[in-house]
Amino acid sequence: MQTLVKNLADNKLAAYFHTDPGTVCQGCHHNSPISKKPPKCANCHGKPFDERNPNAPGMIGAYHQQCMGCHDAMGLKKPEGGCIGCHKEK
Repeated sequence: MQTLVKNLADNKLAAYFHTDPGTVCQGCHHNSPISKKPPKCANCHGKPFDERNPNAPGMIGAYHQQCMGCHDAMGLKKPEGGCIGCHKEK
């Protein structure tokens, strides 16, 4: 696991989500084998949603399902301000 943590510097998104030592890789990389460099989300979760593969939600659906589902399962408080808590106004 420490080897994986050392490799986070090259990936801003992964570094953002791995600040908590309790984070479990398989929480997001749920259907991929353990590897030094897991596949990108878009490899399985197309943008837009592919109707031929209903078991793999599109990118937006996957993020919402994974992020909000994980937060609910861990009993974490939802961001203040609803959607704006994660989706800052441009």
